[in-house]
Amino acid sequence: MKPRTCRKALAPALLALLLSPPHASPFLDDARPAVPPPREPAGGRAFRAAEGPAGNETLLRRTGMRAEDPAPAATDVRFANGEGFDGRERKEGEDRGARYWVVHFEGPVRDAWRRAIEAGGARPLGYLPENALLVRASGTVPGALVSAPGVDWVRPLEARPKIALPLLGARAPEEVAEVAILLHDGENARAFADSLAAVGVGITERAGGIVVARAGPAEIEAIASREEVRWIEPYRLPRFLNHDC
Repeated sequence: MKPRTCRKALAPALLALLLSPPHASPFLDDARPAVPPPREPAGGRAFRAAEGPAGNETLLRRTGMRAEDPAPAATDVRFANGEGFDGRERKEGEDRGARYWVVHFEGPVRDAWRRAIEAGGARPLGYLPENALLVRASGTVPGALVSAPGVDWVRPLEARPKIALPLLGARAPEEVAEVAILLHDGENARAFADSLAAVGVGITERAGGIVVARAGPAEIEAIASREEVRWIEPYRLPRFLNHDC
């Protein structure tokens, strides 16, 4: 059905819905008794259920928090896959050759602190919980970051925080997965893909800042250690969601 025809067909139904009595519904049997909302458990606590791809339950266990649990330490940094940096294990800019750094601050990031690291030659790329920024810096900049106002600790971005949880689990060494490799803005995807192909990694697609490849667990770890890489996740074939009415 063409979009114009589809809109004409839907218009009467939408109009009927808008003009119907407040408690009537064209989609439900109004003769049925209303289902009461679920009662909150004693003590004022409740829970919600969710479902998703296999492996998500592990992420929930690692990143979830019960009401009585203490809040994560403000000196820690947590990533999307549940990996994190413990502020008690600080590494103040020991890898001077790195270009991407996690800069943790003494509290919520202030504009003045952000401007100070920008003035020192670093480029903030995004926020990381808690109280941290991912920045791009090179040369002598990391040393300046450590002494910048408000900075608590600085350490290079490592490999494991860049790997999606389903790819972090125990897998057979020979198990190959098709993965989408997302690069930091400004990185050369063509040159990066060529460098992977040169060491035997199968490249299936490259577009913009994304490279699609087939790789085993060891190869994924090695790819994640490359500085150009921002994130690696299982590749999912794109599909249309709005091509039908």
